[in-house]
Amino acid sequence: MEYHIIKNIAIPMRDQTILYADLYMPATNGIFPVVIMRTPYNKDNFDQEWLYSNPEAWLKEGYCLLIQDTRGCCRSEGILRSTGESEVADGYDTVEWAAAQPWCDGNVGMYGLSYFGWTQYAAAEGCPPHLRAICPYMNASLLPFSVNECKAVGSLHMYWLYSQALTRLDFLDMAEEKREQIRSALTTNLEHLDELLFPLPLKNTKAAHVEGVPLLEDYIALVEGAEKKSFWDTGHHPVKIEQMTTPMLHLTGWFDMAKDGTIRQYLAGKCNSVVGDKQKLIIGPWFHGGALTDRVDDLFFGPQASGKAMKMDQMMIRWMDRWLKRKENNVDNEPEVLYFMLGSNTWKSASVFPPAGTAYRTWYLDSRGGSQKDNGRLSNHIPPQDGIRQYVYDPQKPVRSDFKDSQGRQLAADLREQEIREDILTFTSDPLEEGLPVTGEVKLTLHVSTTAVDTDFICRLTDVEPQGRVTGYTWGMCRTRFLDNGFEPKLLTPGEKIRLEISLGFISTYFEKGHRIGLEIMSSFYPAVNRNTNSGLPSGIAAQCIKATQQIFFGETQPSALSLPVETC
Repeated sequence: MEYHIIKNIAIPMRDQTILYADLYMPATNGIFPVVIMRTPYNKDNFDQEWLYSNPEAWLKEGYCLLIQDTRGCCRSEGILRSTGESEVADGYDTVEWAAAQPWCDGNVGMYGLSYFGWTQYAAAEGCPPHLRAICPYMNASLLPFSVNECKAVGSLHMYWLYSQALTRLDFLDMAEEKREQIRSALTTNLEHLDELLFPLPLKNTKAAHVEGVPLLEDYIALVEGAEKKSFWDTGHHPVKIEQMTTPMLHLTGWFDMAKDGTIRQYLAGKCNSVVGDKQKLIIGPWFHGGALTDRVDDLFFGPQASGKAMKMDQMMIRWMDRWLKRKENNVDNEPEVLYFMLGSNTWKSASVFPPAGTAYRTWYLDSRGGSQKDNGRLSNHIPPQDGIRQYVYDPQKPVRSDFKDSQGRQLAADLREQEIREDILTFTSDPLEEGLPVTGEVKLTLHVSTTAVDTDFICRLTDVEPQGRVTGYTWGMCRTRFLDNGFEPKLLTPGEKIRLEISLGFISTYFEKGHRIGLEIMSSFYPAVNRNTNSGLPSGIAAQCIKATQQIFFGETQPSALSLPVETC
């Protein structure tokens, strides 16, 4: 179809910084509702996968599409901060600028995933009067970028900074010789970034110091600020969902690193009386990004598993039709939650999440006897005798979160090859006599002790097939100096027994008959979270690594237990 593109429109922000955008317009004359994508990934390369790179789909339905480089990215002026501290004001200003243009009918929506999912939450927090609906996908806006609830920091942050620095480089006003010097330094460092990020303390990493690239120093601010409330507040985190008035269509996948954040944002929205019933939540068998494929590694989920098969692009348009055009298109009457159950490979719907009729069932940690490394047991009954299993955690030899098995699989790796490590404890149930549908938040109670004043306990739910393959699902952790989820660290008395309540996040999976429920317990998951040195010092400055002996207790007086949300109807 024919349409018009107006490149590099200058949009002034309230501080006079100019952000640049491209406008896609229908060829016919008129005024139209406008859908905005605010991205840090270069509007000139508008090819963020099929879900986002098809302007004709929007134009055909009578929308204008505005794609904007966010502050400090590519053509836009200003300074990029990975905290996103400017996005509330910039989002508000962009929405209201678009609404006032002669080609806009006053109705504005936003869409996008990951960082440009965050730009939507940020804009909605400011409550711009003309923002009618958003589609924030695969984003955890309740937490600072690359920080989790335990104040642990992920190395992904530095990879993102390097990518942004390289993308921005061609747009900077500098001598070509200097530009190529910086490009060479960034490219060389990027090839060895895993090695550069490993030495301690984190704040001294050489990767953060490339002359002419101050953006990389954001990583130092992150590792030094992750444990401080003032840092969280500076980045507008957590996003204030309680004050939003904008309908939201949330989407994530069970293999998406932002799945728990996306789901928690939907749940937070349910507590908002204005938007609580103006939300949708879609969870597929997908990993992070807009591909929304029907497989992960060698796991094939069926022809209806992909985002294309489920017409997720059309779902966004229908969502905008409902709120920007006020069409009566039955969106309100469709189920609020659509989720894919792994294992059974089926789509299911519900009016709430977790679905009504879900009840927790408990599996208690126990010992099968034999050597220390023998698999522990998950039993439906509290073991009559108390027991202990232990391992030694060495921060210099962490368990890798990016582990690949001998077949090159990562998200669906066979974890048997990693579970041979002495610092991973495993517990498995007996083979299931009937299938078990699990949907919701997985919870774990652990009775533990450590020889350190501070340490991590990281746990993962697994599915153990009759042939032995172990597939990892959802995981969670506890950093003991932040047991109360506050910002004041509290150190342990070495050897003291403590009780931990750990969320392993959300999942929907069907454990087939003959399969076994599995649980892994370890103390590192690097580089997804930074290594705990066991010293009790803040992550940014901790340098000395101390080995710790970790003990897991179970039995009648210390019932460590895994709780699974089981669908009962």
